[in-house]
Amino acid sequence: MARRLGPDHHAHRRSEPGAGRALPSGIQFSSSKPAELKLDYEETEGDLDGDGDHDDEDDAIETRLSIWRQEDPGDPFVKIGTVKTEGARELKAFLTSFSRYAISY
Repeated sequence: MARRLGPDHHAHRRSEPGAGRALPSGIQFSSSKPAELKLDYEETEGDLDGDGDHDDEDDAIETRLSIWRQEDPGDPFVKIGTVKTEGARELKAFLTSFSRYAISY
């Protein structure tokens, strides 16, 4: 089961913390030229568990972070292939369709 970052931790400011939606859902991109999605979580300042500090638990969480996709509201989130940018609080994924995306672990 995916765990989203807490209410004060999110990738860019959106109407719902931790999630972003690329509309319209269902439109497909070419698999040979997928769209690139980059989400950063710099706002967390390394405190990924929301306990007010950056510690070993946060470092462990960071190793498990991925981008997750939800096709339609109410559907489960599904983990997608994600690249972590070393030295930055940024995740990248290549997309073949619009949908709803979140950083989670």
